[in-house]
Amino acid sequence: MFLQLCLFAASVYYGRRILDNRRESKVPTPSNDEPGERTQALAIPSAAHVRKADSAKAEIDQQFDLSLVCLGINAAARFMAPQVRVLGGVLVLFAGIPILRKAKQYLFEERRASAELLDTIGLTTTVATGHYMSSSIVFFLYAGGQKLRQMSERVAAQSMSHMFGQRTDMVWVLRDGVEQSIPLACLQVGDIVVVDAGVPIPADGLVVGGVGYVDQHILTGESQPLERSAGDPVFAATLVCSGRLHIRVRTTGEATVAAEIAGMMARTAAYTSTLEAEGQRIADRLALPMLTLGGLAYPLVGPAGSVALLNASFLDNMRLFIPLSMLNYLRQASERGILIRDGRSFQVLPQVDTVVFDKTGTLTLNELHVSRVVPTEGVDGDHLLCMAAAAEHRQSHPIARAIVDAARRRKLQIPTVDGTTLELGLGLTARLGRQDIRIGSRRYMIAHEIDVGGILALEDEDDHFTMSSRVYVAVGSTLLGMLELEPTMHPAVEHIIGALRERNIEIYLVSGDQEAPTRALARSLGIEQHFAGVLPADKAELIDELQAGGRTVCFVGDGINDCLALTRAAVSVTMESASASAIHSAQVVIDDLAQLPRLFETADEFRQNVDRIKLSLGIPSLVGIGGVLFAGVGVPVMTALYSASMVTGLSIAMWPHRHRGGLPRAPAPRRPEDVDVLDITHLVSS
Repeated sequence: MFLQLCLFAASVYYGRRILDNRRESKVPTPSNDEPGERTQALAIPSAAHVRKADSAKAEIDQQFDLSLVCLGINAAARFMAPQVRVLGGVLVLFAGIPILRKAKQYLFEERRASAELLDTIGLTTTVATGHYMSSSIVFFLYAGGQKLRQMSERVAAQSMSHMFGQRTDMVWVLRDGVEQSIPLACLQVGDIVVVDAGVPIPADGLVVGGVGYVDQHILTGESQPLERSAGDPVFAATLVCSGRLHIRVRTTGEATVAAEIAGMMARTAAYTSTLEAEGQRIADRLALPMLTLGGLAYPLVGPAGSVALLNASFLDNMRLFIPLSMLNYLRQASERGILIRDGRSFQVLPQVDTVVFDKTGTLTLNELHVSRVVPTEGVDGDHLLCMAAAAEHRQSHPIARAIVDAARRRKLQIPTVDGTTLELGLGLTARLGRQDIRIGSRRYMIAHEIDVGGILALEDEDDHFTMSSRVYVAVGSTLLGMLELEPTMHPAVEHIIGALRERNIEIYLVSGDQEAPTRALARSLGIEQHFAGVLPADKAELIDELQAGGRTVCFVGDGINDCLALTRAAVSVTMESASASAIHSAQVVIDDLAQLPRLFETADEFRQNVDRIKLSLGIPSLVGIGGVLFAGVGVPVMTALYSASMVTGLSIAMWPHRHRGGLPRAPAPRRPEDVDVLDITHLVSS
């Protein structure tokens, strides 16, 4: 009796809430179509999408509220007012009108039977035969599942937003004539942001100084970079290919971060829709056989048994539970430092049979040290390092940060250059007064007709320096010398390689570095397939060749020159410390490479979770069908089986198995005080 009173009170409360909401919905609201300042066209949903999402949310809320009202009325009617039982049945049918509309659309417009048609007939016949409480319970469980999924989407979005918000992307701004580095989220409208070659533009704005070429194909689809100078608009997430731009910001840093989060959620929502569509197809295929079975069984089991059979297709709830499970795994992954920017990677990861690692910043840490400063005859070592730091000072990739840090540790005065031109995978040229400073690979120097013969003797010292990378520095046509860099191996790399081999995954190593250090690293890890001196386009071509040969490739990289390969691979992974362009290109961002095996395990767990969901729905459905045909089971028992399958399915979807093993987070390597630490060069050895 107490339970019935509680349900009746709930029905009164939610009934009043429905009426209040309907009155509020009649109040006119400001149009979202009014013109305004543009915000991140790449990721922020349009007004139409926002209205559609709000409408779907309102429909789910209304169905859930109505289901509680129906449940309360029917519960109360059994003991307090039997004459209002019909009202409860009518309310169930009213609450099911959205399902009826979909069934009508599929039947008359697409000429096919759908799961909604089966649901409509099952709900209608259940009410028509007087099983009001059963119809209320079934509809409450269905609406409750939809409400739970809505809540899970919000929690997953908050979790992903929190992880994304932990990133500390920095941008350079010009304030009071001084260039300062500030967090992206602190960028304000009106700030003058300074963007160098190879760096993505952090926010929408207007160029107020400088000249450069901007690649904006990600927004407009244009294949060629466009020249941009004072007065031209530029947009967030596009890439400055060459030159240097001063841009007056039109959108805040918070808007840019919000747009990126919106983009992640849009991709996740798209994949959720894909999973839902797969469940819908399965449910639709079962609709006609179940309708036929219900009709043919009528002479054998009577009207009660026929109605029970029409309610025996539980598998259509996969369209609810599988997306719900995926959202919970995304949340779980983000809590463990794995940001899934595109949910489709979950489906592909278990099929991966090849992993291609970029050497720099992945298998080796985003740290290495300057082992030697080798000037040519007559050149001071500090002057060599100072010129290298001047050229790299405005760049954001790890080698630039490290060379500048090395110069500062020696208390060198770093001059300011006027502009830079970047050649991905080779080097860059910076203008200092009337002179050009060039820094990059030996091939880059030769291409600019700079004689590197003054330090050729070092090429013979292969035994000691097989793991080193070399960056050459020149002013004008004169070679100043070379910086030699040695990488720091990732502490968990052997465990990572071992975990991948246990999955029978073939491993490739690619690098823009010279053959000797690349071969030495591959040999030390037991990797047979390695490629040295690889340009960015070559990495992408390798990915294409492997996938054309029937392989499913996961590419792991973190540099600007890895972006093309990241976009070509079936699954692309980068690190939280990677360049902004790499993070923008990758499907998955992990806080440490040690999380890579955990990423594969999470995808496996999701696939196993989906299999368990199918069993939790399929077995009760088969039991119910058999019970109706051979044991005279009716609607109440079928409702009990449906309730059990719903509760079990929801439990499996909401509480995914949490694997407590896996690799620990890799500790940060110890940094000797007398060593300059920097990343393997993205210009020479990435």
